[in-house]
Parts: sequence; C-alpha cells; structure tokens
Amino acid sequence: MLETNPSIEKADNIKPNQKIDITSLIGDKTFKELVATYSAQGRNDIININNNTQKSVDTMDTENKISFKQTEEEKTSGTVKFKSFKRSNDATELNAMAAANVQEFIPIKKGELTGKTIMINAGHGGVTPKNMMFDGGAINNDDEEYKYTAEYSEALAQKLLDKGAKVVILQGSVYTLPDAIVHFAKENAQNIDNTAFISLHFDAFDDKTIKGTSVFYQGNKSSRPFACNIYNSMEKAGINFIHNQPIEKNLQVTRTATSDECKINNAVLVECGTISYFSDLKNIKSEDYKDKLTNSLVQAIIDSF
Repeated sequence: MLETNPSIEKADNIKPNQKIDITSLIGDKTFKELVATYSAQGRNDIININNNTQKSVDTMDTENKISFKQTEEEKTSGTVKFKSFKRSNDATELNAMAAANVQEFIPIKKGELTGKTIMINAGHGGVTPKNMMFDGGAINNDDEEYKYTAEYSEALAQKLLDKGAKVVILQGSVYTLPDAIVHFAKENAQNIDNTAFISLHFDAFDDKTIKGTSVFYQGNKSSRPFACNIYNSMEKAGINFIHNQPIEKNLQVTRTATSDECKINNAVLVECGTISYFSDLKNIKSEDYKDKLTNSLVQAIIDSF
C-alpha cells in the first residue's frame, strides 16, 4: 500500500480525510471485514464519518471492487450472525472502521412480536474519529466491554427474531451511531409506534465493591414505562441492581432515539452487569446469566407492546 501511496510516509501515520489508494489491497479476502458497513433494507449507504458524506454501496463496489451489501440470505436466514468490530491499533484499519456497522434481520416465522421492530445497539466496538482510537468501552484487565455487548446483542437478537420481530443491530462509537439511528428510524417511520430501541452496555468502576445492573431512559412519557417493564422483568429473573429503580439520564443514544427526528418512544440503555466486580464478571461470562438476562429483556419487550 505504501508503494501506491507515496504521500504516506508510515503505515501508522494515516490521517482522517486523507485519500488512500487501496487497489493494492484488492484480493485480500479479509479486507472487506475491516470496512464498516451501513446496510438497510431498500437503501444501502456507506457513511464516511471523516468528511460527513455518503457514497452508495454500488459506487463503493465499483471503485473498490469489493461488496459491502448484507445479502438477503443473511437477512432472512433465521440465524443472527453478528459481524462485530475487532480491536485494532493500526491506523489503516481504524480508518476503514470509522463508520457505523448496521445489520438487519427479517423474521422467517410469526410470533408474539410479529410486526414489531427492535433496534439493538451493541455498545462500543467502533472508532472515535477525532483521534482514531478504538472505542472498546469499559476495561477490567483483559476484559473489555465491547466483546460482551456484541455477544449479548447477538443472543438477544436471535431470541427476538424467533419471536417474529424484525431486528436491527447497530454498533459503533458515539460519533457514528446517531446518523445510523436516525436513518433507521426514518426508514421505519410508518411503524415507529411498534419500534423499540435498546442499547446494551457493561459497567466498570474504580470502586471494586460496586456491583449490579442499571436501566436508564431518556426523559419522555413512554420510555419510563418501557424502562420500568425492563427493570421489573430483570428483577423477577433474580438480577441485581445498583439502583432501586430505572434512572432518567441524558445519554446520546437514547437522546437520539427519542428525538423529534426519530420519535422512538420505547428507548433505554441497559448496563447488563459490572465487569469490575468479580462475581458479576463471573456471571457475565456464563451462559446461564446471559440466557436469564436476555430472556427477561424479551419478556419486557413483549409486555411493553
């Protein structure tokens, strides 16, 4: 790549907005996995967060000879296969991952959530373009938040899909997610009353005695009942909380989802556990806890509709 880009002195010194000839990389089967995709039913765009412009997938295909589209088989296979970002310190890869990664899954069978659309944000796992740093979220030694949000989002998405819901998974940084949320809300505007938004996260604290989960909502009339349903369902499942009720908090993802642009009334952020507390982390890593937590979220969503 350096040979075809003489303006680049070092591979680890590529700056935002810098034009790069990637033809030397064509044929590398792993390269397209490094490129963040923005896929939507009926409309597929690549968001270039560095210069805030959009290019169509067809244009990107033509220019780069690689495909970004999520196939219809992937959307309707009945199985959620989550393509999460991977941590990288390589500037070239970070440039490629600087957009929001969005996947859509269409149910192949009817269920209790037929006609509903659930947007799941797998917290973190994207790139912060201001300094091109990987945004992996909370860290506790070798345990990183973004790995668990991807895992739990996939599990939750599969259960919702099995209940007949259309599922949209969004991943990225706080700089890339708002545009993705707005786009999908507008695409689903006619069904917005049947749409819910859940952002999954995991906490970490300097105070290692803090443990438990949290449910946050944005200050509007409908999201508090939704948050309460989630809180109550998780509590019935035996999940512990840091707070004794859902907390109203001004967070970017829920603020965007409940904005006048999006109008998603059912929007929450759930901190699914505390990776800095030993017993919480042990639970988080277990299939039993993941199953219990995601089942409680599914039941809360059913109750809310």
